[in-house]
Amino acid sequence: MRKSIYKTVVAPFILSAVIIYIAFYSVGVVEKNYVYDAAKEYLSSLASSIYDNNSEYEVMTDKLCSEYELKAQTLSILISQLPKTLSEDMTSEELRIASGADEIMISDKNGIIIFSTSPDSEIELSLIHI
Repeated sequence: MRKSIYKTVVAPFILSAVIIYIAFYSVGVVEKNYVYDAAKEYLSSLASSIYDNNSEYEVMTDKLCSEYELKAQTLSILISQLPKTLSEDMTSEELRIASGADEIMISDKNGIIIFSTSPDSEIELSLIHI
């Protein structure tokens, strides 16, 4: 009787448990591999996007720097040809608008601002000269 219970109940139960364990383990390995591949693909696209954005950033920065250099050169030529421009407020404002600058600040050799079209800088300038 014992052998028949073992053959009919226990052996199939153990065999079923082993098969279920192998199936779940296999599914886990396949899912883990799928998640690994998906994460690797996502990180690759993210790295590519960062590289592309960095390239665009460098191009935009170069354009912006060259634009500001051109504005600064134009302004320096105008000021060197018209030195009275700095002493007349209306002319300096017109110069700022004509050059397309948000504000104009001119410094001496030491880097101290000696002229500015910004009201905040004028307060700082008056404090420096006191």
